[in-house]
Amino acid sequence: MDLRRAFRLPRPRRCRDGGEGLAGGPPAQLRGSAGDDGRAEPREGHRDHARPARAGERPQALVRELRADDAGPQAPRLPRPGDATVTDATADVRILQLYPDELGVTGDAGNLDVLRTRLERSGIPVTVETHRVGDELGAEPDLVVIGNGPLSALRRVHADAVAHREALAAWASRTPFFAVGAGLELLCTRIEDPSGGLDGLAIVSAVAHRGRPRRVGYAIAESNDGRITGFEDQATELTGVETPFATIVRDVTGAVSRPDGIRTETVTGTLLQGPLLPLNPVLADRLAASAAEHAGMRYVPAASLKEFDTLADHATDLMRSHVASVFTTIQ
Repeated sequence: MDLRRAFRLPRPRRCRDGGEGLAGGPPAQLRGSAGDDGRAEPREGHRDHARPARAGERPQALVRELRADDAGPQAPRLPRPGDATVTDATADVRILQLYPDELGVTGDAGNLDVLRTRLERSGIPVTVETHRVGDELGAEPDLVVIGNGPLSALRRVHADAVAHREALAAWASRTPFFAVGAGLELLCTRIEDPSGGLDGLAIVSAVAHRGRPRRVGYAIAESNDGRITGFEDQATELTGVETPFATIVRDVTGAVSRPDGIRTETVTGTLLQGPLLPLNPVLADRLAASAAEHAGMRYVPAASLKEFDTLADHATDLMRSHVASVFTTIQ
């Protein structure tokens, strides 16, 4: 018996690819108008049917299986700007500012803002913490920042700093420190002053002598980080320094050659202000990279930071052009 005739099924016809199709053509809802090549085009909202595999082509199941392998781990590539390469379980970079109320009076908040911004724009989260007189010191951070202040401020924080000297010294053996002005003096072995003196934390081998002729004005220095531009307003001289942070080559008096600050394997200390890091992105990037490395990450400056670098260039160009300007000396 012919089952097709018994159940009134449409008679098969040959398709272009040699297979069987329905004599009446495809169902009405799948029919479309003929295209330029005479083939039917699917109606809007319907998917075109996949064509049968041609001779020599891989079955679709095999292709899907091979493509699935591409979703696995990719080969390593060179870092791109903004990448944060994490090599440890550390979630963020922790920056600790010591005594922000007393030693943070000459734009030191700007230094912190720059470090945070450059790290975060480059894909590395940042936590900024503070230590004030009477606080517990807490866990070891990835970068310690100590700002500037008058001698009276040093006296107010001195006892608390000495109480934590052992821990701070241990940190300084492996953790980057950035110290400005009085913050650097606190790290020295001794702070000498005409009215008396204070023992420092002895984290760096140097003596700070206050009461020297006061310097006020723009200053240009050369360092291992490149040219550094800042502002001086201090009457301190450091002695016993093994490696200065920089050499000042020009100030309000003209061409000079005198050392500034201290640089060790972990400590970057300077008497230059500004604040210094917004004016000198190359120094900010070195400190950011050191902090990220301590946290188990790699810092690659983001391309978006170039707008800040351009502003810094304009500012330092203006400062260098007015380096001979005389400022009122604070007595």
